[in-house]
Amino acid sequence: MDDRRGHGQLPGKEQISIKDEEDGVDLKETYLRRIERFLKGAKEKEIESLFFYSNAWRREDSRYLAGFNFLGPFNVLLITPDGKVRMGVSCPSDFRKAKEELPWLEEIILETPDMGQMARAWEKTGIHGKMGVSGLDLLPIRLLKQLQKSFPGLALVSITDMVNQIRLIKSSDELDSIRRSAALGDKAYETFLESVRDGRNAYEIMADVERTVKQGGAEDNFMIIGIGGVDVMAMAPPTDRVPIKGDQVLTEITPHIEGYCAQICRTCVKGKPTRAQLKGFDIFLKSEEEAIKIMKPGVSVAEVAKAQNDVFRSHGFGDYVTVQYTRTRGHGLGLWQSEPPIINEESKAVLKENMVLIVHPNTYMPGVGYLVVGETVVVTKDGVEILTKADRTLRAV
Repeated sequence: MDDRRGHGQLPGKEQISIKDEEDGVDLKETYLRRIERFLKGAKEKEIESLFFYSNAWRREDSRYLAGFNFLGPFNVLLITPDGKVRMGVSCPSDFRKAKEELPWLEEIILETPDMGQMARAWEKTGIHGKMGVSGLDLLPIRLLKQLQKSFPGLALVSITDMVNQIRLIKSSDELDSIRRSAALGDKAYETFLESVRDGRNAYEIMADVERTVKQGGAEDNFMIIGIGGVDVMAMAPPTDRVPIKGDQVLTEITPHIEGYCAQICRTCVKGKPTRAQLKGFDIFLKSEEEAIKIMKPGVSVAEVAKAQNDVFRSHGFGDYVTVQYTRTRGHGLGLWQSEPPIINEESKAVLKENMVLIVHPNTYMPGVGYLVVGETVVVTKDGVEILTKADRTLRAV
């Protein structure tokens, strides 16, 4: 056997026995059910096989379909019409890790620099017709050319939208991870406040938060920050700027636990907030509250955006809810920190039970500057559950 390959029989459901030691969940069964959903969706689109490409920045497909947190630069999964799953990994440590953690995979291949090992090995599968590719826009040209060489006439079509739609609704296990991430985000915000209070610069503030989330069990954290007043038009990566009296200090913290993230947006003030800051921030709080109040299954995402924007319009700030000043009024959350649906008034999406989103009316306010507040919520059968619990008022530190 080629030492860059590993083989394992994909068992029938009655043979599946791998269990999560903490809660007894049959992990392999979970992944097989997800694969079945993708194959069903593909069949409806007359797609014969599925190809999932993940890179070091976008690991969602590998996590969702195999629970595999790879270490190398990329990872691929090939699913043939019979439901068999083959994996390609990009470094020896991932090869060893996959063989140990995923014995149920049909085949595991360590890719070569020319990215041809997988394509050559998988010629025997007889793939033809349409291949649905998730991450087609991320696919390296070398790999694309090897696929075209090994499978002449194969039509590659993007299934990214289909994948996003299937992943919208979260399972109880996914929600459990997101709740833990939200609780850790609350704790990280307290660290953020302490660091601002201690007079640390933006680099140091972010380092303190990073320590808190990593010690709390997060494998990753996306975070941006803003310090200042009317000069701040948005949040950004850190600098060595130190908050001074009167500065607004704002952040977005996004811990990932077991791949799943929650997000919290908060603003505080170094010293005592001014009347203008308090009055302006009250509009943001009201905007967030009005949106959360109407959220439930069947409500359109556009209505959620409009509920936020109308609060600003009623106070004469309608120009500041446009794309000139703000990107979105929130978005979905899951294995990536900015998933569909995007909350804006043009969205065609509709809320469904067990969708997870962040609602954040973040924008620039003239005379005050950029302000943020945002909650991670899960849609329930008759409303939403707010997962982030940290004080959302304009804290003086």
